[in-house]
Amino acid sequence: MGGLVKGASVYSPIPMRIVVTLLVLAAAVAAHAQAVDPEAELVVAMPDDTTNMDPRIGMGSIRSAYIRQVFESLVDVDTQGKPVPGLALAWKPVGDTAWEFALRKGVKFHDGEPFNADTVLFNLDRMFRRNLDKHGIKDVAAGTQFDKTLPYVSRWEKIDDYTVRVHTSEPAPTLWDALGREPLVPKAWTIKNGVDALNAQPVGTGAWRLVEWKRKTSMLLERNDAYWGPPPLVKRLRLQVIPAARCRSWTRSRPSTPPCSRRTRSSRSSPGRRSSTAGSTSTGG
Repeated sequence: MGGLVKGASVYSPIPMRIVVTLLVLAAAVAAHAQAVDPEAELVVAMPDDTTNMDPRIGMGSIRSAYIRQVFESLVDVDTQGKPVPGLALAWKPVGDTAWEFALRKGVKFHDGEPFNADTVLFNLDRMFRRNLDKHGIKDVAAGTQFDKTLPYVSRWEKIDDYTVRVHTSEPAPTLWDALGREPLVPKAWTIKNGVDALNAQPVGTGAWRLVEWKRKTSMLLERNDAYWGPPPLVKRLRLQVIPAARCRSWTRSRPSTPPCSRRTRSSRSSPGRRSSTAGSTSTGG
């Protein structure tokens, strides 16, 4: 098996969260028994493109795979689906009718805007459709209407620069989860550029920043070197739309469309099942 060469592309048939794609990449590196080139490009086969990058418009499974590379939420999940700290270091109930989030310090959006309590309050305003006129932004056709699904949320307040408290009219033991999973957008950038720009030029706090988006074809992201967490192992991530994502994991010295085997009866049986002929191929090494 050839090793990963400089500037190589690594094709994987597994989309979804970046933590999963990095595990796939790590497995490929182990298989090749060589260290991964930090200038390499990871290419992930996606069944479709996203229709939006603004989290408020919708977060379906495919859209979420794109959006969560750029944006982050207060509460994240690990590879087992268990909640772990994201942009919030901790969350706790305060009495029976409030939840408090302790925010992570030192986090910045891709344009340099700091993440803080004002960011969270702005996003809560968008989520519950309040104070939009004050911010000078328009409403959007939201995928989740928090003002209707969580009508018992009454208000939110800034305790200090890195602490936010959300109040309810009745006990809400799972409120931390309902609010904590929503990806957060920058306040100042969104007010300046408008909510429509969130779809064309999304700016988040994530490990990847958007470089190029060819609709219905691919999305190219680049490592955020100022990321607050562990940096990605490679420089670029390309989400490549391949509707029949039956391609094998492979490497090439230059990015190109991955080779796909001819359509077989077994590959039509289940779109989520890996073909029995799947394997790995490498070139250039």
